[in-house]
Amino acid sequence: VRLLSNEHSVSVLCRVLNVNRSTYYKFINRKESKRELENKRIRRCILDLYAKSDKRLGAEKITLCLKRDYRINISVGRVRRLMKGMNLPEMSTVKPPKFKAKSGEDKCENILCQRFEQTARHYQKFCVKAKPNRQKDGLQGQA
Repeated sequence: VRLLSNEHSVSVLCRVLNVNRSTYYKFINRKESKRELENKRIRRCILDLYAKSDKRLGAEKITLCLKRDYRINISVGRVRRLMKGMNLPEMSTVKPPKFKAKSGEDKCENILCQRFEQTARHYQKFCVKAKPNRQKDGLQGQA
């Protein structure tokens, strides 16, 4: 509307855009809230930290640096949202993919001849009774 206000009247532009004139003027003359001012300040700090670290910090580390260097105590989620709004890619440590064993190649030889068959079903309960080890003198584990 501002760009076209030189060619057309504001009332015509608002009518074409289906916006009330009062809403347009309220938007033009509004003041920034405390939260917006605080977010601007935090964005500058985030950008400074991000540039100093050669673009290697994620939201968690930036949150720690903000607390340490600038005494700004905010959540990781807020830092992540501000970084996303600034189009800063977040460095993340992704776990390497797990590779599944191919058909029998990675199986080890059973040297101890142990039995690995599953005899119980997944819905069965196991009950183990522990018996105390009693000796005459009450000394356990000594010969």
